Amino acid sequence: MANKDSFSPQEWETLEKSPFWVFTAVAAADGNIDKKEQKAFKRALQNYTEFHNDLTREILQSAGTSFDEDADYDLSKMEDYLKNVNSILESKVSAEDSLIFKKTMIAIGIHIGNSSGGIFSSKFSDEEVEALKGVGMILGITENQLSQSPSIKELINNMNK
Repeated sequence: MANKDSFSPQEWETLEKSPFWVFTAVAAADGNIDKKEQKAFKRALQNYTEFHNDLTREILQSAGTSFDEDADYDLSKMEDYLKNVNSILESKVSAEDSLIFKKTMIAIGIHIGNSSGGIFSSKFSDEEVEALKGVGMILGITENQLSQSPSIKELINNMNK
């Protein structure tokens, strides 16, 4: 079972920041990170105990202690960053733990995208959908994998407890 001690400090920092990259990719996709999106992200991090995967819980807990609302992630670096996340996971973590963590990142993106929008407008903008598709492609997640247990819906429900 992989945990923080399984990674170098640099690798752990990379994994710890991956939720922020997903947050920024989705929340900033429409050009505006709003308070509802920040609140949804905070809630996802705060509910880390609801996830049934030790590595995911540990990363989300660690990320929650370092969340900075004013941090500015350069989206032009996101692809390389998430490729590095994928590489670390593939080399140091079981396939099952890796997939659960990647699916959790997608679930966080969906949770954030669904948090904003108006009463008469779509909660999830086209730009947010495209950003999330890009995250999934970079992390190497297939549609088939997204349908495996735990489901994305189950992961999102963990964030809402």
